[in-house]
Amino acid sequence: MKISILLLALAAVAANGAWFHHRRFRRGTQNEFRYCIAEELMGDCNEMASQTTKSPAKIVCIAARDRQECAEKILQREADVGVVDPEDMYIGKTMKNQDFQIFEEIVTLEEPEAEFRYEGVAVIHKDLKLEDGIKSLKGLKSCHTGVGRTVGYKVPITKLKKLGIIGSLNDPELSPRENELKAFSTLFSKACIVGNWSPDPKIDTKLKSKYPNLCQLCEEPEKCNYPDKF
Repeated sequence: MKISILLLALAAVAANGAWFHHRRFRRGTQNEFRYCIAEELMGDCNEMASQTTKSPAKIVCIAARDRQECAEKILQREADVGVVDPEDMYIGKTMKNQDFQIFEEIVTLEEPEAEFRYEGVAVIHKDLKLEDGIKSLKGLKSCHTGVGRTVGYKVPITKLKKLGIIGSLNDPELSPRENELKAFSTLFSKACIVGNWSPDPKIDTKLKSKYPNLCQLCEEPEKCNYPDKF
């Protein structure tokens, strides 16, 4: 069933993901809830909203480009609630005049008490000498499972930022995704980070042209997308 796709998407949020809403939202006192969801899941969200339940509350699905835009829609009162990851909560905290609140934590049924579901492991060649530890990564080549993926993208960017290997990710002139890509591009000489760097094909092409070294190690650098054997 299509409805399962949406439910699985929500369940796939990291164990410390959460539901977001603005402070004036009063859970249990509204008959209509404007739920912000990614554009590609709108069909599934509308199907879920059409299901008959015992609750008199009605769900209205609000489309957004990504979780960042959902936060902006919630801030502007164009939506009431949405699902976010930890990094989104941090970004939300830095938004001007923000008044967000977290009212529900999302965990997996299998590991309800776990802080995370799995950890990433970086694999290097046995003959590679990292004389200065992790700082020696500067200028090396790197392969990732894909843009936005947890182990191959989110975990590395978070760890590298925490260790001070990469600098600020808060350039206001750049989107959150481009801040991350710029950091990877500056750190590694060549890499392969496949996937859609933006839901907008024009922006996706623009970013891949701007940071071409992040596609140089891919099977088809000019495509830099799935499927890719590397």
